[in-house]
Amino acid sequence: MKRYLIPATPLAAMLLLTGCMDNNYDLANIDTTSKLNVNGLIVPVNANPLTLDDVMDAEDYTAGTSGKLVKYGTGDSQFYAYIYDGTFESENITIDSFEVVPSRMDDSKVRISLTAPASQAGMRAASSGIAYEIHRTPNVFNYDINNVDESVKSIVKLRTPSVTFSIQLLFPSDIVADASRILVQNLRISFPKELYMADGTPAKVKDNLGVYDPATGILTVSDHELVNGRLDLQLEAQLLTTDTPVVDNTFKYEGEMTVEDGILVLEPKSDTDFPSEFFADSQYDLGQFDVTNFSGNIEYDLDGFDLEDVSMNDLPDFLSGEGTSIVLADPQLYLQMTNPAATYGMSAKTGLSLTPVRNDIDGDVISLDPATPITMGHDNGSGPYNFLVAPDPSKITPLSTYPNPTGYSMPGLSYILAGDGMPQALKVNLDSPAPQAYGYPAEDLPLPTNINKVDGKYTFFAPLTLGAGTEIYYRETKNDWNAEDLKDIHVNEMIVTATATSNIPFDVDLYLDVLDPDGNVIGKGSILVPAGVVTALDIKVLPISGKDEIVNIGGIKYIASCIVKNGSDKPLYPEQSIVLENIRAKLTGYYLYQED
Repeated sequence: MKRYLIPATPLAAMLLLTGCMDNNYDLANIDTTSKLNVNGLIVPVNANPLTLDDVMDAEDYTAGTSGKLVKYGTGDSQFYAYIYDGTFESENITIDSFEVVPSRMDDSKVRISLTAPASQAGMRAASSGIAYEIHRTPNVFNYDINNVDESVKSIVKLRTPSVTFSIQLLFPSDIVADASRILVQNLRISFPKELYMADGTPAKVKDNLGVYDPATGILTVSDHELVNGRLDLQLEAQLLTTDTPVVDNTFKYEGEMTVEDGILVLEPKSDTDFPSEFFADSQYDLGQFDVTNFSGNIEYDLDGFDLEDVSMNDLPDFLSGEGTSIVLADPQLYLQMTNPAATYGMSAKTGLSLTPVRNDIDGDVISLDPATPITMGHDNGSGPYNFLVAPDPSKITPLSTYPNPTGYSMPGLSYILAGDGMPQALKVNLDSPAPQAYGYPAEDLPLPTNINKVDGKYTFFAPLTLGAGTEIYYRETKNDWNAEDLKDIHVNEMIVTATATSNIPFDVDLYLDVLDPDGNVIGKGSILVPAGVVTALDIKVLPISGKDEIVNIGGIKYIASCIVKNGSDKPLYPEQSIVLENIRAKLTGYYLYQED
């Protein structure tokens, strides 16, 4: 009687395990000349545990490792994480100077009448002069500056080589002709407030015709005789003080230039009868000026450059399979930046967005809340300043390379890898943040200003703590079997039993496709390995629909499907495993003998 061999290698491969088994089965005691019926043949299989380390292909993390899945930490605290490091720098920061051009003020008429209060009667000249009251004549001035650098949020002080504010009072020619003398007494005129010279003294009145009070903006002419019936008042300043917000690169410097009140004394040439009321013309001139230094609130936006893409190309097959969609519980993006403008008390802010790229096509953008942009202060000089962006920064123990980071919440970051397959890259962009009314004080900043670059580094750090909704599909095909040895095996049904122990924190569905030598599926089966329990398993492998048997076996393809329903609070670690014990395969079918 002859002996025939039935290879059992396919059984081990179907179980997704790299195992040790006996490949030869002695059929010498079965007597047949053409066909060997097999009904319930029990085949034992010895298999080694399948650990995550077998499929992750991750190396221990060392400083400088980037763009890889690594085993992070040491000893019992080691876990899987993806890490990517990069650097960046901006262009030089510039704040341009701006020219201040005023709007033209309208001329006005100043009413002058004989209704002077009795208390002012003593102010009349020693001669037979007639006292008139000068009535309040309001007028406004306006500088509309619309080319202010976008970093300027409000204006507090402007320094200039010189700017002048002028007013002329022109009295009627017939009054001038009939008067031998014209005087003004206690004339008060409003000019812009808080005007100073470079040394901090009040703005200078030309020819000392009056006294200017910066606190009130009032220029007072106590007693002055007019020449040719006109009064020319000019105020020179080198430092303007205001508190004006900048909106849409524009600020308005405005206020009143108003004739408030005063006394006009007319002395007639003869017995001329002056009218009881008349009007003088008032004309205004606002000076144009360049700003050489600036004090105010500044906040420059870091939106002139982007970070290099986070490459996701070097991932193990376990994470990069078709259909895989990863939801991360604690992904982290770290930023470290310098602030070269801190010398001037300037702070910076930026928005942040990430975009996954699949097949060179941008996916949905995930952004930081515009109302809470990343803000780099100036309290620590030029820095560096550290930041952490995560779904919940309060839960994170920061990386030691980014000590004491300021945290920003970005819940959407958990889904940056979710989708049909892993992204090939992540675009990281620094965006224009939400507009702010005020920034941070800067004192006497020269304009234009050219400041050094902002530079820094970043790290995308993603522990494999899988959130609910994660789907992982791991596929592998074993088709290098000796088809000649297997062609005579005809299987109608295969039932595999085993005891499974798993400490992986999610269920694993194993789908098995038996292939012919051409890669066509000829049999199918599946098995569920539950999470964290010891379970008796029973899997049935049957011919595909429309077929009565599995014949001409050439290999097997298996798919491990992991769908996380409840999420985990700990990352995956190398020692996690699936252990299958007491594996038995029961075959029903026949071995067809072809005798030469």
